[in-house]
Amino acid sequence: MKLPVVIAAPMAGGATTPELVAAVNEGGGLGLLPAGYLSAAALAAAIGATGKLTDRPFGVNL
Repeated sequence: MKLPVVIAAPMAGGATTPELVAAVNEGGGLGLLPAGYLSAAALAAAIGATGKLTDRPFGVNL
């Protein structure tokens, strides 16, 4: 497995969106969703939205 060269930081507070995570993934990097300020429902929605935008693996920072 080849590791990505670029890792997008999970910036809490709205800076990192599912669209940004997917764009980083599609560019060959690893995007990370922030979960620090999200409710369980909001996090589930963000994970679902990201999964619809990319078929590549992404991370979630708890």
